Parts: sequence; C-alpha cells; structure tokens
Amino acid sequence: MAITIEERESLDDERQDCTVLVVSGRITLSECHGDLRNAVRELIERGRKQIVLDLEAVPFIDSDGLGELVSSYASVVRLGGTLRLTSVNPPVADALGGVGLRNILRIVDRPRPAGAPTLTARSERGKE
Repeated sequence: MAITIEERESLDDERQDCTVLVVSGRITLSECHGDLRNAVRELIERGRKQIVLDLEAVPFIDSDGLGELVSSYASVVRLGGTLRLTSVNPPVADALGGVGLRNILRIVDRPRPAGAPTLTARSERGKE
C-alpha cells in the first residue's frame, strides 16, 4: 500500500505560515517510491519553504524512508527554509535516534490550522 500525503496550511509555533504535509502509511522503499521527496519538491517550487511533516499516521520508516527525510531536509535548508517533524510515533522516533537524525530533524508541537483562533489570557474580572 502506498503512502498518502495531504497538504494543509497552518501556523507554526512562531506564528509563521507553514505548510503541513500529513503523511499516512509506512515510509519504505516499496511503499513510498519517492512520493514524500516529490511532495516537498513541489512545495519548494511553489515558494513554500516552511514545512512540517505530520507523521502521526506513520507506523514505520526504513532506511530508504530516512533517506527521503534527509533528502527533503537538505533541499529545503539549501533554499533557506525549514523542515520539521511533528507527532512522531515511538518506532519512527527510535529509527531517527538510531542514526542520529533526532539532532538534525527538529520535532515540534503540532501547528494549529490557519485561521484558528489564538488562545487569549483569562479574564481577570471577579478577582477584585
């Protein structure tokens, strides 16, 4: 079964526009076929250089999948952008850590959808 990739516009933890690619499925040689790298390349060509990969629905990644992440990261960074990960499952986090990529690929909180209200401070009324 091939992976699926869904694009969403969001705001990152620094309130900057970013594009979230929600990835579902195993990121492996037999199931990915360069789809992730191609999706990131298409974003770059459209001028989107702040990218977050949501990996919540990725249960497994092999060495070829790790290569896809590294290639995508290098392409974005070379053009002055950022590529970060969010919602990383333990097996995927273990694979990243096993080859030292957790020090390179930053894992962040899930960005909020573009247009979502921001949290405001509680009212201080009633504390008089």
